[in-house]
Amino acid sequence: MKRAVVVVNKFWECDPVVAALLNETVRAKKLGWPTTSNHPRVRNVGNPAVPRLTYAYPECQVELWCLSDLLEGSSPNLQSSTEEKAKVLAALLTPSPPDLVIALGTAGYPSGFSNFNGCVVIGTNVFIHNGHPGGSNPDSNWNVGPFDALLDSSLTRDEFDRLASFDWNAAQAALVKTPQNPTSSAILASHSHVSLGTVNVTNYSEYATKDLETVKAFGTPGLGFTASSLETTHGLLRCLLSERFLFISGLTDRLGHFDDEVNVGQNLAASSNMGVVLSHIIASLALVA
Repeated sequence: MKRAVVVVNKFWECDPVVAALLNETVRAKKLGWPTTSNHPRVRNVGNPAVPRLTYAYPECQVELWCLSDLLEGSSPNLQSSTEEKAKVLAALLTPSPPDLVIALGTAGYPSGFSNFNGCVVIGTNVFIHNGHPGGSNPDSNWNVGPFDALLDSSLTRDEFDRLASFDWNAAQAALVKTPQNPTSSAILASHSHVSLGTVNVTNYSEYATKDLETVKAFGTPGLGFTASSLETTHGLLRCLLSERFLFISGLTDRLGHFDDEVNVGQNLAASSNMGVVLSHIIASLALVA
């Protein structure tokens, strides 16, 4: 049986994602129920990290993990450390490497001129920029890379199209608007979408400058590739876990507007929207397993 691993970055993203997956009124009708559930999770009580949910299908097993669960034994100052994330993610390579990885996380849109707050981006490509080269951040010095290079996925365009062939009208009807600077929440899906990743940044106040560095480093690659999300962890998961890769980003803010657009409610709405879309993707996995 093939193994598909879904990884949600933060616990405050994972909780709304799981809530959507278990909500009969918003999840995909064909999803069914998980075979095992370890949700909700009581944090920091010494329990080993296990999948929050597991779905068993004839073609594949789908495990939903939260990266924050894996980081519970790490120091508070390392909860956003790319280097520390890389260390704990090694646990997901057993008992066998994943046949498919789906990365989820809230993200900004890499432009300050277009507003897609509340939208959900689905894509396959990543671009990673090192925000602290040469070990200039003592809390995070992940230097494996590759940096400043476009990394594609071995998930083919045909496989991607089959995964994204779900009922968009039903999915979009279940999406909610963000409280800050909302727009009409929609699904933006393309095999050529690129998620830009700013890594080795652990101080949130630095994102105003470091994210702009990442966007400038990406530039204009041509060939139809479009920078569609900006976050911290999609690219790391692509590098460490599998070349057969898909990302789902819940957009919370525009480039340069993290401080005035991102709050608890903004993340809650975007994360719930990611969960709605993920429910349809999981229900479609039999088409590409």
